[in-house]
Amino acid sequence: MRCTACGVLLAPGDRFCQVCGAAAAMPTAGVPVAPVPAAEAPFQPTPSVRTDPASSRAGWPGWFKAAVVAVTAVALLVGGGWIYVLTRTPEAGAATPGPSSSSEELPTSSSGNDGAVSADRPAVVTSTVLQTVVSTATVTAQPSTPVSAPTTRTTTHTTTTTSKAPDPMGGTRRDLACNSGYFVQLLSELTAADFKAHVAASRKIGQVPADAHWTDTGSGCALFSASASLLYAGTYPNPYDGCAARLSGPADAFIRTTDPTDKSRYISCLCPADVGSLPRLDSMSAQPQWTGEVQRALQSKLGYTVPELERPAAWGVYGPDTAAAVTRFQSENGLATTGQVDEPTWAALQGILC
Repeated sequence: MRCTACGVLLAPGDRFCQVCGAAAAMPTAGVPVAPVPAAEAPFQPTPSVRTDPASSRAGWPGWFKAAVVAVTAVALLVGGGWIYVLTRTPEAGAATPGPSSSSEELPTSSSGNDGAVSADRPAVVTSTVLQTVVSTATVTAQPSTPVSAPTTRTTTHTTTTTSKAPDPMGGTRRDLACNSGYFVQLLSELTAADFKAHVAASRKIGQVPADAHWTDTGSGCALFSASASLLYAGTYPNPYDGCAARLSGPADAFIRTTDPTDKSRYISCLCPADVGSLPRLDSMSAQPQWTGEVQRALQSKLGYTVPELERPAAWGVYGPDTAAAVTRFQSENGLATTGQVDEPTWAALQGILC
């Protein structure tokens, strides 16, 4: 049977033309119907309403069916690839937002290829793709929760420290009592003005001990022949207990006793010292305390003349007069006359003085 509109050969049972959509003329039972020539039958298109899709698909050409199957397979492969990326990407590192429980895992083919999706469940694939896209869009649209920045609290404490001006006399007044031990005579002056100036100069170069005291030599024990202001450290029960204060004080400081009957006793910090650890003294050395010890020993104990010591500023300075006195001492005691206080010279002085 042919279409009465376009003349295309119709398959048995087709009620509509697959090309133009015209309804096929059904023959009347028992009455032969002569075919109407195409020229005589005017073309009257009828609305294409398919009431039986199953019967219409049966007459589709083979190439059309193959094309539909191919397009469907390509769509499934592409969709399966995207679904694999969406579902597998979070495992590689970065997390992808989206509820994992709402997405159904796609079935894979029996061949084991991760990207191949079974073609017998296209409805599940489409549903999963749409569900994944909707879930991703929903998560992205949610506003992020603001995170409060950490608050740093700064507390400022203001401490007011009132510094006390140093005593111009070098320390508190404490008169010396007789037979109370040993003390270090740091400095002395006849007038109060000179005494304060001397204290200030010695304090500036760190030669005033923290435990220093002052007294008027006219008060207390009669240890002095004239009245003067005296700065001292002590007292100490043993004479060499004062060596630390003596060796940190002025160069002309020395240790004395508070016994009025033995007030001229000579005490030197050289006696308890290890001569191997004592510094070498010469014109280039800067050891004012030990140089002062040698100068006092040579002039006050051994009777050598050191004229430069008449000037107070010369104490502790290894000048020409000090070097000349050392040379004389070395010569008289069988030492090499180097004019320097070396270890053999220290040992000889210690043997005589102590």
